[in-house]
Amino acid sequence: MLKRKLARFKWTLTDFRSRIFRNQVPKHQGNTRHDLLEYQVSPKGGNLSPEFFTQPADRFPKIIDRTTPITSIGSCFAVEIRQHLKDAKFNFINTQDSWSESAEWGRVYTTKNLLQIFQYTFTEFLPNLRIVQSSRGFYDPYREGPFFQTEEAAEKELMKHHQDSRHALTECKVLIVTPGQNEAWIDQTDGLAWVHRPPVETRKEYGEDRFSIKQFTLEENIEYLRASLDLLWANNPETKVIFTLSPVPSDATFHDTNVAVRSFENKAILLLAVKEAVKAHPGRAFYYPSFEMTILSQNVNLQLDNRHVRPNVVKEIMATFDKRFVSGD
Repeated sequence: MLKRKLARFKWTLTDFRSRIFRNQVPKHQGNTRHDLLEYQVSPKGGNLSPEFFTQPADRFPKIIDRTTPITSIGSCFAVEIRQHLKDAKFNFINTQDSWSESAEWGRVYTTKNLLQIFQYTFTEFLPNLRIVQSSRGFYDPYREGPFFQTEEAAEKELMKHHQDSRHALTECKVLIVTPGQNEAWIDQTDGLAWVHRPPVETRKEYGEDRFSIKQFTLEENIEYLRASLDLLWANNPETKVIFTLSPVPSDATFHDTNVAVRSFENKAILLLAVKEAVKAHPGRAFYYPSFEMTILSQNVNLQLDNRHVRPNVVKEIMATFDKRFVSGD
């Protein structure tokens, strides 16, 4: 019993000291014994900062200035990126005064949803269901967009959205892509991913078996990103792409598994797929580690819901983003 109490006290004292002296550790250095540079060695205490994650700095080219046309697309964290760029007076493309991104895509969660947007923007996109009715009105199930009182109004907005989507993706010189989730509801008749679970009315009309939840494999994610980039660069060959994985975990999963564990599994799959895309296109695609900054930084990074990133952490992450990618002022 005494040994247990002493061990617990020692652990408590160690934890207390680590909190008190976190920012008083020696300056971070490499490991001369093994010829490792500073960024190859894990830092201690307060040395683990957003700045550390972007070392070596020469791997983050200055491809943005205040005049560079920028488009962003992706999940929850893309909203934070958009707000930062607009507040800082960058040349952010916002075709439909979207609350989330550069066009009325809404939050684009998966690489499959991303590819479908590129497909309907640049090629033929012929789903078996195009406009769907729910209790909230008529809407496009392939994006997190608005609802309308009539099908005609929804179709009219959809045509304008296609034009705006093309403008946002062809006029940008930098495209920031932020995938965040890896599960979607699939229409079994055409294999397309809906942005949300089909509404009750749709499932009743067409049958529950028509739609099923799917977790995408690493190979599928790699292919979806490859096809997306091919479509983008076929129509806008000069644009640079910055990938950043959303640090926002899943709110829920329809699979019979723990949502927190599943969320990190999905993040791992997405991270590997994004790294493959960047590796395949040196000088055209880049990776910015906002996910790692949020998860591994010493700050208490999340809001009270334990999901969304605290504003001060977003500020730190985006300040480092500016430092790495922005030239001049």
